[in-house]
Amino acid sequence: MTAMQIDRLDLALDPTSAAPASRQIADALKEAIIEKLLSPGVILPSVRDIAKALDISRSTAARAIDELSAQGYVISEMGSGTRVCAHLPGQSEELPPRDKVHKTLHLSQFGNRLQQRFEAGQISTTISYLGPLLRELPLNTWRELLVRHCHTASKEEMEYVPEPFGYQPLREAYASYLIRARAVKVSHDRLITFASRNLRLDLLSRLLLNEGDLVAIEEPGFSAAREQFLANGAQIAPIGVDNQGLIVEQLKELKTVPRLIYVTPSHQAPTGAVMSMNRRKQLLEYAAKNQAYIIEDDYDSEFRYDGRPLPSLQGMDSNDRTIYLSCLWNAMAPVSRIGFMVVPEALVEAMSAAKGLVERDVSLVEQAALADFINEGHLEKLIRKQRSRYAVRRQNLLSLLPKAFDTSYIAAESAGLALLVRLKDHYKAATVEQAIASSRLPMTSTQNYYAGEARELEFILSFAAIEESDLAQRLELFTAALNS
Repeated sequence: MTAMQIDRLDLALDPTSAAPASRQIADALKEAIIEKLLSPGVILPSVRDIAKALDISRSTAARAIDELSAQGYVISEMGSGTRVCAHLPGQSEELPPRDKVHKTLHLSQFGNRLQQRFEAGQISTTISYLGPLLRELPLNTWRELLVRHCHTASKEEMEYVPEPFGYQPLREAYASYLIRARAVKVSHDRLITFASRNLRLDLLSRLLLNEGDLVAIEEPGFSAAREQFLANGAQIAPIGVDNQGLIVEQLKELKTVPRLIYVTPSHQAPTGAVMSMNRRKQLLEYAAKNQAYIIEDDYDSEFRYDGRPLPSLQGMDSNDRTIYLSCLWNAMAPVSRIGFMVVPEALVEAMSAAKGLVERDVSLVEQAALADFINEGHLEKLIRKQRSRYAVRRQNLLSLLPKAFDTSYIAAESAGLALLVRLKDHYKAATVEQAIASSRLPMTSTQNYYAGEARELEFILSFAAIEESDLAQRLELFTAALNS
């Protein structure tokens, strides 16, 4: 069955309406389904066609389809597009014939949202590794600590009953580190460990968001965070970023106050911007005034090469509205991927119940080894060495880039493990991607960082995961492939 042509649908946006465009589209399609103008089984026009016909972004069109799917009016089937459900909400449903029982994939609202976004190309399964080189990690020290706790652990340690927030000696050690390094206001009873950093946003979304709640995010920004919020049914408000970080004035212009505001103030991804002190104060004032929670993802905060880093937002927050996320991925991956979260006092009990439900067991041996790694000074020693090493690589890369190919912009912000690079528009995107693949240059498009239309020929180029000599050689190969 072919998809219904967009021109057969009476879709139009009312610019005077207070409802967002995605809601107007969803309501119009729902009315057409209820009135039988769209029959059960009819395939809807694609997200691309709807966006083109109404002159809106694909993400806006996708949100409309997500809403219909969540309400049970349409269903997405892999490779077959989005079709009107045979049985609509409120109707009695007959059992399907036996030969058709296993042909339709029945997903939850959560599953339908994920599948819809995957089919629209809005969820990437590609992973780009931009962390440290394995041979530059203190593997012998880490191995000794693991062996210590495997072979010489006390009876009490092995009989340890898991706590929802994690192994207390590790929480105490990491809390002390955060106080020293990031001026975070924290005690071990507000700090939570996670086996993986990815679970933190999913758990926060389920705990703090209802279907349709608004979340403000950076645009461009960290795509995995955006997808977590969308998968959990949130509405997204992309807020622009400049060289001072999130533009708080745009936040103030929103008609609906966001429930959550997700920011990366220490090193904005992918622009590299560090949020200024003035913006930090403005954001904290906005959150306090509007009773919004800030999620501060302090990813990359360890690596600043020019002067001392600014204090964490959480450490500046006198109203306890900031949820602080931290991890050691950039310093220690892949040997340890443990993530951490510091929650406001008001959320401790609810988060304890939620964490105990979804993840109580984080490897005891890894937690104990990491506690010793921190307490014995190995972590801060490692970060000092990495910071010194990466500062040299970053400077070398900045000197090599202008000679390698034509750029219109290089973000030289003094933080993080990668540079933002924009190529001049006489290059073709396909040629650039082929050159990246053939040269194995650690460079990836920023397309997935954008909720709306992505900037063409914009890339992030890592200098952490490659030695200076290899980087120079791969840049030469990349340039040769680009100009061939």
